[in-house]
Amino acid sequence: DKDQYYSYRAYFQDTGGLASKALVKIAGVEVGWVDRIDLLADGKAEVILRISRSIKLAKNAYAMINQDGLIGTKNLEIDPGDSS
Repeated sequence: DKDQYYSYRAYFQDTGGLASKALVKIAGVEVGWVDRIDLLADGKAEVILRISRSIKLAKNAYAMINQDGLIGTKNLEIDPGDSS
């Protein structure tokens, strides 16, 4: 149910094999998923992600693309930032 999730945007020079429906995690805990990935006119990738409404992100939050193991799937790891 998408109503229980906030939509966020993250921008990358290279998504490195990240795909739609990839997991979004904070501290290794699943909190959402990648909704879609679009290529922008300037050559950057815009990643639309959904994160549970119960998770609060600060303005200085950032996202990193990670891989589970050597040949595992790619996921998006979020650092929720510092609320101060």
